[in-house]
Amino acid sequence: CAGETGGQDADTLIKTAADTMASVTSMSSEMVMDFTMSLDEETMDMSTKAVMDTIYGDSIKMRMDISAESAGEEIQAYSMYAVQNGDIMDAYMDIGDGTWYQQSLTVGDLAQYDAQANAEMYLTNMTSLKIDGTEEINGYNTSIVSGALTGDSMREAMASSGIESLTGSMGLTDEDIEAVLGSITDLPVRLWISEIGRASCRERVFWGVG
Repeated sequence: CAGETGGQDADTLIKTAADTMASVTSMSSEMVMDFTMSLDEETMDMSTKAVMDTIYGDSIKMRMDISAESAGEEIQAYSMYAVQNGDIMDAYMDIGDGTWYQQSLTVGDLAQYDAQANAEMYLTNMTSLKIDGTEEINGYNTSIVSGALTGDSMREAMASSGIESLTGSMGLTDEDIEAVLGSITDLPVRLWISEIGRASCRERVFWGVG
């Protein structure tokens, strides 16, 4: 099992991936997240997808296409370009009507789309690590490293998913969202890591209100 990635154990693979991510100067990434929500007696599946190109350096530059759907219907879609200017991100957004709108955001506002920072958060905070098999991903032999996020790291992962903005648009209050986040004790995570530190992440979230 471990032989596919040079016999490295889970801790070594995580360190290799963290070192690789820290050295990245640009990347193209695709982030897909699935949620299952229970609202009183009703269960709802949601999926979000973000396709991103990011350049790192003295300032961050991002291009992204983002969509979300529930019950097979699109509930949100937009495109965005953003360039860092100090603590501000100058963002230009098309919400689907063909018109580009300019908006000044903080770096924190777009933190959920920073693939490098999100990967670092997973790689440095996962606990109970173990190798759980192997799989070929995009032509690379990878080991599947499973573990969990707990406490503040788990809450940070949930925030980085953008779930608060999505659930807010569905009528849930800040108190509802806070109650849900407070009810989750840990977030199981699986990482697919190659010998040279290329990593992919997958998580499945189920939570309920009512």
